[in-house]
Amino acid sequence: DVASGYVMSNSHGNRLVRTYISPHQSARIYDHNAELSRLGKTEGYLRYPVGTRIAMQSWARNDLGGAGKPESIYFMRKESPGSDPAGGDWTYAITGEDLSLIGEGHDGKMAFCKECHARAERRDYVYATQR
Repeated sequence: DVASGYVMSNSHGNRLVRTYISPHQSARIYDHNAELSRLGKTEGYLRYPVGTRIAMQSWARNDLGGAGKPESIYFMRKESPGSDPAGGDWTYAITGEDLSLIGEGHDGKMAFCKECHARAERRDYVYATQR
């Protein structure tokens, strides 16, 4: 529904990324949380409802530092309470630029995603940023 502008993501291979959030209610929460983060706030973050979907498209940087070749796409989906309490009930997935599945879940290949996002627990495990 709503997309961020391009953001440099060191944790996603030093790629430029663009984030999409659905449904619209979740996009409003994302914007709210991004503003709190921008202001350096530590409280007031809203939690995402079950069914929230976040997709982050990535691009290698071209010679000018802009978006070049399309790369992996990263996904998060908020699951029912209790599905993974240690990870905020989020499931992660990664696909290639052709949408071929690289990994899905919250363990195994996705443990890196879960561990990194655990640092954003206060923000319901989402690094919301707007540029």
